[in-house]
Amino acid sequence: MAGFIGNVPATNYESSLTQTFSTPTGTSHTLTYSVANSADILVVINNVIQEPDVGYAVSGTTLTTDTLASGDTMYVYYLALARNTTTPPALSIDNSMVAAGAAIDQSKLAAISGSDLPAGTIIQMKADYQAGGLSTSSATFADTGLSIDITPTSTSNDIIIFASLECSKNGAFALAAGIRLLRDATQVYNVDWDIYDQDAPNVFLAMNKSIFIEDSPASVSSLTYKIQMNASAGTNTMALAATSSMFVMEVAR
Repeated sequence: MAGFIGNVPATNYESSLTQTFSTPTGTSHTLTYSVANSADILVVINNVIQEPDVGYAVSGTTLTTDTLASGDTMYVYYLALARNTTTPPALSIDNSMVAAGAAIDQSKLAAISGSDLPAGTIIQMKADYQAGGLSTSSATFADTGLSIDITPTSTSNDIIIFASLECSKNGAFALAAGIRLLRDATQVYNVDWDIYDQDAPNVFLAMNKSIFIEDSPASVSSLTYKIQMNASAGTNTMALAATSSMFVMEVAR
């Protein structure tokens, strides 16, 4: 079975093309078809084949020869034709016209927004790690140093906050410590006795507190999430270790 390598041609076969000049005179003659150079045609004058660029020259559809007089004969045999290149109209290329392995410049690709992604997709994530720790014996809430700024891309998306707090109590008395999470000035999570130790004989006690909150701020403005802590009861000191961490993620909804 006959076959070929490459793309399927638009036209399977084309007949050889010739052009006969019935009364050629002068030096300039018009070709029926445009050609790229002199080697693309065979020119025969008075039954003599002419040498390209010596016996004639071409430029598009203009054929230039030596001066021909009345009674001379000339015909042209087209060996190759200059085909026009068609530029597709703007915005006319669709997915079916692009090869799967085509290398397309990123500037030609439409930007993907959060609304193009399925629900549950993480749009962005930020993290913060406690650098110096916090130690407090005050009932007034104080910043722990864990703080993250994030700007949601859509008002319909949620913000998930996860924090791992390495806490410790130092003292001989019972102690309750409060933990709260703020979005700017709004309390997202607040438990006064979030960490509680009623075992007075324990002079030092280490513990881990995890927070996992899903917040719906309905905003595309910059938001600051931060964690605060206090020592709400007793005379002991509550400390937050430098190994504590906090993660904030925007999730598509």
